[in-house]
Amino acid sequence: ATPLLPYRYLALQLDALMIMTSEPDGRGQQFIAAMCEKVSQSREHFPAAECWADGGITLRAARLLAAAGAQHLVIGRALFTTANYDVTLSQFTAL
Repeated sequence: ATPLLPYRYLALQLDALMIMTSEPDGRGQQFIAAMCEKVSQSREHFPAAECWADGGITLRAARLLAAAGAQHLVIGRALFTTANYDVTLSQFTAL
């Protein structure tokens, strides 16, 4: 995982940060819960930048990430592999 602190000098220039929450380029990769701490750190060190999270995000992971400060979640596979798209989308948007 890439550390955030070496990039603090960019704090006023960033519009957004993308925190990868699973290993990249793998189908069905599992959410890495330790990335919630990185989300919290991003909110602390880059308060003006929007925080995005992507990778293995289930409803449980979405709750953890939202509590850590993530403002946007990429939920591709969790949404498109569900039996009931409308219900799942409603559950995510209710967070």
